[in-house]
Amino acid sequence: MSHLTASDKHVLLVMTEFAGKNHVAGGFTYAKYCDLVEQDEVVSRAQFFKSLDRLLSANIIMRKSPGRKANYLLRV
Repeated sequence: MSHLTASDKHVLLVMTEFAGKNHVAGGFTYAKYCDLVEQDEVVSRAQFFKSLDRLLSANIIMRKSPGRKANYLLRV
């Protein structure tokens, strides 16, 4: 995980808290992310999606359903 940026790790942390014990982050959208974090800790929308792409590429998360739905499964 050393190749992940601070923003990537932040998004992953928030996603992990959102997913809970079942490791499924269903409906984890940018709006939901913004609701979950303090205003001064929010990453930009573009950075949020870059972080998701990096986490997907690193096989840390995977899409639970095909397409652009915001359903992710944590592999951690």
